[in-house]
Amino acid sequence: MSAAPHGFQRRVLLFSGALLVIVGLVLRIYAALGDFWLDEIWSLAIAQQARSLLDLFHYKVDNNHLLNTMLMRLIGEHAYWPIYRVPSIIAGGVSIILAGVIARRWSPLASLAAMMLFALSYPMVLYGSEARGYSLAVMFTLAAIALQMRWMMSASVDERAAATVSRPSPQPSPSGRWATIGVFWFACALGMMSHPLFVQPYLGLLAWAIWETIRHQSNASSFRLVASHLPPLLFVAVMYAVHWRGMEVAGGAIVSPWRLIASAAALVIGCPRDVPAFTIVGAVVACALVSMSIIAMLRRRDSFSVFAVLAIAIVPAAFLVALRPAVLYERYFLLPLAVALVTLARALAGVDSHRTRRPAVCFAALIPILLCNVWQAIPLLTVGRGQYLAALEYIAAQTSGSEIVIGSDHDFRNRIVIEFYVRYLDKPVRYVSQKQWPSPDGQWFIVHGLGHDDAPREMVTDQSGLRWQLEAHYECADLSGWRWFVYRRASP
Repeated sequence: MSAAPHGFQRRVLLFSGALLVIVGLVLRIYAALGDFWLDEIWSLAIAQQARSLLDLFHYKVDNNHLLNTMLMRLIGEHAYWPIYRVPSIIAGGVSIILAGVIARRWSPLASLAAMMLFALSYPMVLYGSEARGYSLAVMFTLAAIALQMRWMMSASVDERAAATVSRPSPQPSPSGRWATIGVFWFACALGMMSHPLFVQPYLGLLAWAIWETIRHQSNASSFRLVASHLPPLLFVAVMYAVHWRGMEVAGGAIVSPWRLIASAAALVIGCPRDVPAFTIVGAVVACALVSMSIIAMLRRRDSFSVFAVLAIAIVPAAFLVALRPAVLYERYFLLPLAVALVTLARALAGVDSHRTRRPAVCFAALIPILLCNVWQAIPLLTVGRGQYLAALEYIAAQTSGSEIVIGSDHDFRNRIVIEFYVRYLDKPVRYVSQKQWPSPDGQWFIVHGLGHDDAPREMVTDQSGLRWQLEAHYECADLSGWRWFVYRRASP
């Protein structure tokens, strides 16, 4: 345990922590002002189609992040779509605080480093400003970790007090312990409703609690284990029975699992994934730093290392082997990434050095990581998850007739986005599906690009002999949304 900071240090830490929360919230709010993209629009459609909140349990598609969809329904119908991102923004701000609370177990400097990493981490800013369940799942994961640490600490205090007769330690009240366990139940339940991936860090927490129970070998610790984890385990069974079983995966791009795991690991330190060499170097550096921190914890017999190894590596790997998912995205590793960021903060703060690193040394180690993350966040703040409304407004302005006739290279991905933004245009839009294309009166054709290396051709001739000229292209940030290439029918 770290020594408590002096009064001046405590005020500096509180001020710095508050400043980091404000910076993190500003970034997330600004990032939330961009366009809605497919997955958010799809979630909103599910929320509006459901007859009631309970009816949402029957929409068994992986894009239905249950708690987020419920919140969307409770918010109601609004033309200003960023309002649906408010719960994720709030969860992102709370996550910054919780990261500091967890890392405080090592040192005040580690706490500050964890808050910096969470405030500026590109994936945390990205998903902390998106109307989906990932930000909520991160918040409840960190809350569950902090709460389990709290009741574990109270158990250690009880045992030390029982072993010390002459100088008993102050014991937490039973009502306080039960309140902590009750809030832990609540956090686990809401985490599972936020996203099924919450089960992965939860299994790490369960194994950590079992490990601590075996170490202490007391009836009281065994009772706390059962009392803390029996209700969440029952809730897992309920969620599987009523919602997760038969879940349909909507599909996506097929990517090599090893390449995607390397990309997710590189995101821990904010390394871009566009250049394979950067991805490999970033993944190696991130794994090395996190591994160093875990090894140092093992040497000090810090049981958090048990949870870190399970939550970051073993449980996600077991899920990959058991489920063998055909489609993977970096966001599926967001919760292990959150645990890795907290663990990384410990290494950067130099907790195990002969003398805990001075703040200047810690910040010097943090600066390259923070700069990488900020560099990645610039496109998110400038072009967002796509510029769909701007593209359609351009098409409307360049269309001379009273109706816009448009087609695209992917009916599902593009059509749902186009139909969402039609309400903001001053002309009606008629979308022509690929089966009915080419349309005799088709004027525009949209090609979407998932990668940032796509180089569209200036002129394209389709199978019917019609020629199409590239009129404009619209960018998007990494990991979310896609680029749009707008083609217009060329004159004969």
